[in-house]
Amino acid sequence: MGKVDTRAKKLVAVFAMLGATAAPAMATDKMVIDASGTSPDRILTYVNDYSTDKSGIGDGSGGIREIVLTMVYEAAKQPYWTETVLQFKCPGAAGVGKASRKPAGQSSPALPDADSAEFRMVGGHKRMKDSPEIQSLTGSGWQSASNYLMLKVYRVACSDAAIRDAKQAAAMPNGKMDPTALRQSMRELGFDTAEFLPTEGLSMNVLASYTWEHFWKGAPKPALNNGRQLTAKEAAAFEKRLQDQIALLEQQRDDVGARIKKVDEENRFVQEAAKLRGGRRVSATEQTMISVWLGKNESDVVTAMGAPAVSEAGGMRYLTYAREYDNRFALVTAGGDHISTQGLYESCQAQFVLKPDASGAMRVADVVVEENRSGPGRAYVCSGLLNAPRN
Repeated sequence: MGKVDTRAKKLVAVFAMLGATAAPAMATDKMVIDASGTSPDRILTYVNDYSTDKSGIGDGSGGIREIVLTMVYEAAKQPYWTETVLQFKCPGAAGVGKASRKPAGQSSPALPDADSAEFRMVGGHKRMKDSPEIQSLTGSGWQSASNYLMLKVYRVACSDAAIRDAKQAAAMPNGKMDPTALRQSMRELGFDTAEFLPTEGLSMNVLASYTWEHFWKGAPKPALNNGRQLTAKEAAAFEKRLQDQIALLEQQRDDVGARIKKVDEENRFVQEAAKLRGGRRVSATEQTMISVWLGKNESDVVTAMGAPAVSEAGGMRYLTYAREYDNRFALVTAGGDHISTQGLYESCQAQFVLKPDASGAMRVADVVVEENRSGPGRAYVCSGLLNAPRN
């Protein structure tokens, strides 16, 4: 308990500085998750507030999430900063980051507590204070960790969807986040001492400078490269390496941002589709069709079902398919008097209800199936009509 309490006190001091700044914007991508040591040997640890899905990489290890960990060191003999790319095995993580079918407004659940976490280092970089060189770090195999810091990083990596939900719930109309609401949501996820950095997309060198300027005010910053001015060749090489790293970071951030936007739009479409169905009682056949067709494009429907009867109203598009079976015959007398009708009649109509998504593409939001039958037996025309997507 002693170590955790000490860390918590240090983080409280760090977060007091964060609280004095403006409310964080939705685009923030760093969290301060640990402050350890005493001056002049302090370490401040940052981690991205999102992770990427690396499942299905062929090693049979299950759901894997990848996250970037950055550490800034105060001591002169320690690195200026280190940045490592870590992968964690997460419980049930295979579906994290994919479109959720949870009801509108329901948040992703908190990650269960764990005594240890399995992780591996994919790679990384570090810069020492006595050299302008950015050195590469070698990856490692899978290993187990039970220390405070790695369990904290594990919790962030495996809570990607839950953190995103917490940020969305705390979003304000001005594009920033309500820090009080966000802090409460994060506590519910088990992040009692985690805070978002109120600035986005910092390179490692800038992040290290930011650490001294905002969290270690008054502490002497070590003279980088032993205070020696770089030669023109060294400066050019260092600048190129730095710009390459910044470009890579920006590309990764853009890729993750695009992924998050796509997931958010998918969730929004699913929620709007649920509102469209409203309180309509959905049959078992309709539920099956909705589960496999929801969100599919118009071309997917036509490819699997064939040419439909098309109609539009109120910005919605309706693709209708129908099939019937009729072997009825009438019994009449010689004089032409009708006695009775024998045989079976069965019909099935499937109507795909399409609405535009955020990009304007028409996608399936509902499937309405109507079945009618008279007479003995069953022709099963619906089972012959209703097809599944081909992709």
